[in-house]
Amino acid sequence: MKTNKLFVFAYATLLTLFLAPYLFIFSQILYTGQEMPVYDNIPLLLTNTFIYCAASALFALLIGIFMGYMLFRVHFPGRKLAKYIAVVAIAIPSHIQISAWIGFFGRSGILTPYLQTILPNFSLYNIYGCIWISAWAYAPLATICCGVMLHNIDEKIEIEATTYRSPIFVFLSVLLPLIKKNLLLLFSCLFFLIFADVKVTDVLGFQNTLTQKIYLLFNIYYQPQLALSLCIPGFVLLAFFIAAIKSLRPAMFHTTQHKFLYHLGKWKLLFVSITFVILCCYWLALPILIYITQSFEKFYTVFQAIDSEIVHSLYICTLSTTMIVVLATPLAWYIKRVPKSFFVTYTVGALLWLAFIPGPIAGIATVRIVSFLSSLPIVGDFFYFCQDTSVVLVWALTAKFLPVGIMFMYFTISQITPRWEILSAIDGHSTWQTFFRVVLPICKRQMAFCGAIIFIFCMGETIISTLVIAPGTTTLAIRILTLIHNGARADLSAASLWFLVVIFCIVAIIFAYNSQNKILTTNRKNIL
Repeated sequence: MKTNKLFVFAYATLLTLFLAPYLFIFSQILYTGQEMPVYDNIPLLLTNTFIYCAASALFALLIGIFMGYMLFRVHFPGRKLAKYIAVVAIAIPSHIQISAWIGFFGRSGILTPYLQTILPNFSLYNIYGCIWISAWAYAPLATICCGVMLHNIDEKIEIEATTYRSPIFVFLSVLLPLIKKNLLLLFSCLFFLIFADVKVTDVLGFQNTLTQKIYLLFNIYYQPQLALSLCIPGFVLLAFFIAAIKSLRPAMFHTTQHKFLYHLGKWKLLFVSITFVILCCYWLALPILIYITQSFEKFYTVFQAIDSEIVHSLYICTLSTTMIVVLATPLAWYIKRVPKSFFVTYTVGALLWLAFIPGPIAGIATVRIVSFLSSLPIVGDFFYFCQDTSVVLVWALTAKFLPVGIMFMYFTISQITPRWEILSAIDGHSTWQTFFRVVLPICKRQMAFCGAIIFIFCMGETIISTLVIAPGTTTLAIRILTLIHNGARADLSAASLWFLVVIFCIVAIIFAYNSQNKILTTNRKNIL
């Protein structure tokens, strides 16, 4: 596809718009570097941050490797149902996992008195509790990613190896070496996703991490300059991460339909039992929340108290998700199809950098640039008006999750053969006609799935919402986080259940839409 100058200009303008908050805060750091106070315990913060994020990411990755292998490459009764259960478990965000595990092992948890008789010093409110909850919160994502990696490996290699070796030996000596770079990349992504998520450390009171300290200094202690000084190590870590991704060059596999599945023999019962235990841990939040809610009357009473937060959350997340999907699809298609150049390389690097910006830094950047723009002579009135509305929150969420949507659609478009686009160009269609008449009809199911993922991310984002949201308004995620801090067990469980109800309704609509489109596509092929 030829480079369209108008598209490049519009794309550069759009990317600058979403990079603007972070560039502005970075310029503030450089401009006030000599006057900025320095935090004393930065080595301790970096050490605790690395231990917490690395241990959580490694634990989640190990669970994901085992579950991905069992769900995608091993034959056992109920495998497809278990796979769907693991996929839908991605919809449970970390703050819902926090409320469930606190109900189980918290100070007034169900099992806490029994555990303290065995372990008198048992407590969930330390770094080990943070690692445990974060690992289980991101294990479903690791499961799907590892399963897709294993699913897309050419099965001929495995069939030849299993002629003389056991399935477990083949997995350890053949499959894992093939995807080792992909696993290292996945570990890095999990590391920075956990690094950017402040909810677990905030609720459990573990304040000695970098992002948690930034959030506290800006939002609680009102020391923005000190918070800005702590943003520098975060930027450096992200720069190292992007350089590592560029040097790793993970293996790319084409999607295949596997007919070859392993039969584990005498180990089958043990591994299947472990698989279903892990699936139960994925969904542990649901029965615990139902148990603590106590009654349907409490469930309905809480709904009457939070109905405005539910409506406002749906409004904000729907606007943000629509903007992200509408923008991400053409941008991802353009990045994939345009000839490689410095502009494309810069764009990919900027998107990767944006995708893993921690929530506190994103919130600080948005607040600072809106305050700066509201003081300008020409556009100041407009931004001053938007400062107390939901427009700023939509902008912040779009800037935070647009790179995620672009990367998702990029990998989706990578699976599409460019043959149809070439034929469309031969017929005389322009670039935009090819996109609207060829690419969009092919990608509409993937766009719906991308919208569901982005909607879940937007619904679960609490730190940006807390820092940016207009006075006098709130969202469902902020209400749940407030209830967690206040220790209202029944109200917290009922509000968390309503959060899951909203998420599962969206997921059900997307699944129904995709299933209907799949049926129509199949019928159309049969007719042809």
